[in-house]
Amino acid sequence: MESNWIAEQTRRGIAQFDRAMMEMYPESNAYLQNASNYLDTVGVTCFRYFDQYFKGNGIRVNCLSPGSILANQPADFLAAYNAHCASKGMLAAEDVVGTLLFLLSDESRYMTGHKFFVDDGFSI
Repeated sequence: MESNWIAEQTRRGIAQFDRAMMEMYPESNAYLQNASNYLDTVGVTCFRYFDQYFKGNGIRVNCLSPGSILANQPADFLAAYNAHCASKGMLAAEDVVGTLLFLLSDESRYMTGHKFFVDDGFSI
């Protein structure tokens, strides 16, 4: 797979989600935690189900949880978001690609049922 294509698809999907949430909650950044909790509950339930469903069939199921991805968000939004991160702040799509490629590779062949956060500490 082309890593630039993966990065672009990741950036587009997360940016669309960010924009939709900013439109729903323009007055604050409170949506970040609410959306994260909702998506986390749905995502973890699905990936745990599939991990058990495919167990023993040679199919690995892991979850990659990226933070928000830079996509021309307003400066005040970026400042509020970055205040909750460890160092870089909001990531570029390229920052997530390495973990994704690792999970798709044979290097992770014995890993299944795990959730990987790539969000510069935002979720802590």
